[in-house]
Amino acid sequence: MPDPNASPEDLLLAEMEATADALLRLADTAEGLDRIADAVRARAKLADLLPALANARAAAELRRADPIRRIEILAERAARDGSYVAAKDLTAQATALRAAAADEERRRALLATSDEEMLAEVLAVVEGLPLVLREQLVAGLASRFPVEVRHALEDLEAAGDGDGE
Repeated sequence: MPDPNASPEDLLLAEMEATADALLRLADTAEGLDRIADAVRARAKLADLLPALANARAAAELRRADPIRRIEILAERAARDGSYVAAKDLTAQATALRAAAADEERRRALLATSDEEMLAEVLAVVEGLPLVLREQLVAGLASRFPVEVRHALEDLEAAGDGDGE
């Protein structure tokens, strides 16, 4: 039973696949009964259907793909068709979109990070800097985030005490 929410294109694809399967079964059955002419006709009809079926499957793949994958599919097809400039441009677009998606994910992760967590990470990095630069950075951060810096420094000191320093 077809999916009631399926698009007309998906319904057509399902019908084409069912027809192809039926033609293949018919040809096999006809061969088994030594009805070679019927088998040849069924296989000929199947051969006529296969290019349209391949196009319908390719269109369905494009419809279902996310935007980045859609561009990758188009790039693959362009390369297969010998359109190397188009393939290169589409691949560059896909790479740029993938990088933008990764940047957006990092931005969302940063937005989900609390000020104290970010400050603790910054202070951990600051610990590796030369003393003069470290003092300047801590002083600047302390003027902007006095409570958070105090807590972060206490946490760092507590972690340092646990290391046997």
